[in-house]
Amino acid sequence: MGKNVYVATHMKKVPNATRKFPAAALARFAFRHIRRSGFKSILTIIVATCFILAMGWMNWTIVNDKSEIDRMYKSISVDAEIVSSDMSVYYSGGGGGVIKPDTVGTVLNSGFVKSSYLEETARAAKAFAKQHSNASDHEAFLYNPALHAFNQPKIFFSDTGKNLKVNYAHGWNESLFTKNWPINQEVPILISVNDMLQLKLKPGDHMIIISNNQMKAVQMNCIVAGQYQGSLLTAWDNMPILLPSSSLEAFTDGGFCYAVARFTLKPNHNREMSKFRMDMKNLMAMPSSGFEPLNFVLWDEQLRQVLQPLEKNLSLLNVLFPVTITISALISMALTILLLLQCAKEAAIMRALGATKTRMCVGLCVEQLFLCSLGILFGLAAFIVLCPNIEQMIWSVIGCTGAYFGGCLSGVLFSTVSLIRRKPLDLLQVKE
Repeated sequence: MGKNVYVATHMKKVPNATRKFPAAALARFAFRHIRRSGFKSILTIIVATCFILAMGWMNWTIVNDKSEIDRMYKSISVDAEIVSSDMSVYYSGGGGGVIKPDTVGTVLNSGFVKSSYLEETARAAKAFAKQHSNASDHEAFLYNPALHAFNQPKIFFSDTGKNLKVNYAHGWNESLFTKNWPINQEVPILISVNDMLQLKLKPGDHMIIISNNQMKAVQMNCIVAGQYQGSLLTAWDNMPILLPSSSLEAFTDGGFCYAVARFTLKPNHNREMSKFRMDMKNLMAMPSSGFEPLNFVLWDEQLRQVLQPLEKNLSLLNVLFPVTITISALISMALTILLLLQCAKEAAIMRALGATKTRMCVGLCVEQLFLCSLGILFGLAAFIVLCPNIEQMIWSVIGCTGAYFGGCLSGVLFSTVSLIRRKPLDLLQVKE
């Protein structure tokens, strides 16, 4: 009798298939299983952390490269210059004054030019000292003298006129070239020492220059503001009369040409440099562009040597980034499937202890998703420490973590469905 009572009493403690496995028991089981499977748990966390950190780093690199490329495009100023196709002629001193005004005007009106530096040249009919205007001595006249004009003396005297040594008359200096001098007033000029001797002039004397216009000769009254020694690097004449640009343009009424035409381009048009290069090539190819064949030279080595490699690197990262996200999601799914399918014995034990299929699935899912989420949090924490400006890429980071977590969730669902379909005895029949 006592034996029967003992058996009947303890039979109540045996779980049956319909008894629900308590939620608290599921949580304890998952926690203890995580502890018992220390290597697998750590592996899951490390893999998630590494992939989140790698995807975050790639995203951060892409954002930084884009910012750097945009900054450089907006800050690098490209210089350009119109030169003669025959550079030996250009730099020998006989190639100046071959660029027609309309060509330079087209470049200036293109919308690409930020600033320019120009030097104009022309020929006058003759020049002579005012006090010798009635002299019969032909040596007191300059016939067909070359005129050379500019309005940025600091650049001129450091480049084209760097070989000149100038002595200004009292009260004059190089600022005279920066001002506008109407030709109905006396225009200050600089002439060479040789011309000073030939015209029997001294600083402060007055001169008259007659234009070369056959339709209507124009007289320009000048004052000798100084004299110079040396010769120009590029001009029709190595020792021309130097005067301000505004005076030469008014004196010749457009009958001049450019010896030097240099431009600094607007940085905000750097992305359109290829189109601009082609437009300028077509412009220089026109016969009306100059008195000699011309080339438009762009000094854009910094753009090509620095930005092009960066853009190629950015293009490669833009291709690799979605591939990396896809691979990480697939690896997350494969790793989850592999780890959960190895939990077949645990699933069979849970079923034997009375857990329903749903409770069993929930227990296994919670464990794996918890480890995946923990790894994601560690990866995000490391990424935030290494890359503080995460707010600039918040949506990309959310997309990366969502893809990885989605892969893990897909693996969990696939594995649990596979485990549900199998009987407890089949789950115990696993190969070691």
